[in-house]
Amino acid sequence: MVWWVVALLLLGLILYWGQGEERRALMAMNPAERAELFQRDFATFESMCLGTPESGLLADCRARARFLRLFPECDAACRGKVSRYGPGTR
Repeated sequence: MVWWVVALLLLGLILYWGQGEERRALMAMNPAERAELFQRDFATFESMCLGTPESGLLADCRARARFLRLFPECDAACRGKVSRYGPGTR
């Protein structure tokens, strides 16, 4: 029984650590390069996902929204636009 608890705790820790990997990578980037990447990705998100996106794009829009939320550059206006594709991650 104890090994089950340890295994579940270890699995939870691994999953938790993996979720923060993308954010840590973004935070390690040069701030100017990160801001440029954010602007490009946000512009793509706006052109593809705002308005009435094709149903085939919904999964991609959700993934883009989740990724954009990881950026410190994603301010209140950004979070408002990406929020229609699911809850925030931070």
